Amino acid sequence: MTPAKLTFATLPPGDRPIIILLALIVASGFWSTAATECFALLFLAAVLVQGSAYREQHRSRELRPETLLQLLFWIVYVATTLVSFYNAPSTTETLPFHMIWHPLLFPALLMLGVRASEVRVLAIVFVASACLAALATLATFPFSNAQHLEAIFTGDTTFFDLLVLAALASVCLALSGNGPPWIFLLAGLPAATAVMLSAERAPVVIMLVGSLAVVLATRPRKAFIWAGIAALLLLLSPQALWMKLDWFFHGHPLDRYPVWMAGLQLVPSTPMFGYGPGSFEALLPTEARMAFIHRPPASWHNDFLQTTLENGWITSLAYIALLLSVIVPALKASMRYASSSNAALAAALSLLLLSGFCCSALGLVISTSVLGTIFWILLALTASVASKDHPHAH
Repeated sequence: MTPAKLTFATLPPGDRPIIILLALIVASGFWSTAATECFALLFLAAVLVQGSAYREQHRSRELRPETLLQLLFWIVYVATTLVSFYNAPSTTETLPFHMIWHPLLFPALLMLGVRASEVRVLAIVFVASACLAALATLATFPFSNAQHLEAIFTGDTTFFDLLVLAALASVCLALSGNGPPWIFLLAGLPAATAVMLSAERAPVVIMLVGSLAVVLATRPRKAFIWAGIAALLLLLSPQALWMKLDWFFHGHPLDRYPVWMAGLQLVPSTPMFGYGPGSFEALLPTEARMAFIHRPPASWHNDFLQTTLENGWITSLAYIALLLSVIVPALKASMRYASSSNAALAAALSLLLLSGFCCSALGLVISTSVLGTIFWILLALTASVASKDHPHAH
């Protein structure tokens, strides 16, 4: 199979506005939260008004068992999340209403049945935007004066988590066999540099471990070389990471551990639909709040725990089941079509999604306005690429 050229000319004319809007969503995440929300709403509107265009071009996915299962878990997740908003504390200043409509991106993309060539276009736009954003950040904060590379675009942790995904995407593109690999690695270098020079510990570790996993899945013979590069980058990583490691190896628990333990103790008494979004302040005990090294926590620092406590255990189970219903077929597709030019793409999306799981376990993804948008798009793209009935999977 000859890989499709990465140009808009190869896309059906009726789909170009959709793909451009989708590309703008993934790119705008680095620059403006408001822009991300605006483009995501425009994308949903475009899907609704495009009429029968996708049917005429045979773009829609058939309702196969795995698709029905994914949609079932998605419906349960959305419905129970909506109900949980009735339990929101009256003291909550702003409710995360984006948690209600962001998941709509998932079925919208399933309706389109996005193809492999379009996924690559989105990946290139995502990496290019990250490169520009990282260069602007590095230029704004000279190395000699920067104690902490604050994000000037969409927020501190959110910005660096996006850069992590962009750095991993550049490695995936470099190993996919489409075009000179050094171009994609060069484009991802500023993003990786910004992450390494930041004071964020978890993104550094996730980026290095994730990139090594990508190499192991696609180029196992080069894993030893890549492990050496990762070790060298780790030695050059920010002082904050080494302070946290030293603090940990001297017998102190991770500062998130007391917060997680406090949350787990509350799980047995959690209502079916949770305590409501924004209930963190009222639930977290004072001793767990004071356990953080640098600042009091603003969340449970774990998507699964936060979803269980604030949106209910049914929502949490539906969320976990939806993730598994996507990632398991994706991993199987990566192995089943090992001789296909799309094998690297399926494996890469699976690993990107797994890195998103790591972010969910250490922080927040689905409840943030920028990462939530990117996550639901990534989840739908992975489901489309891994679909057994999808044209490029034959």
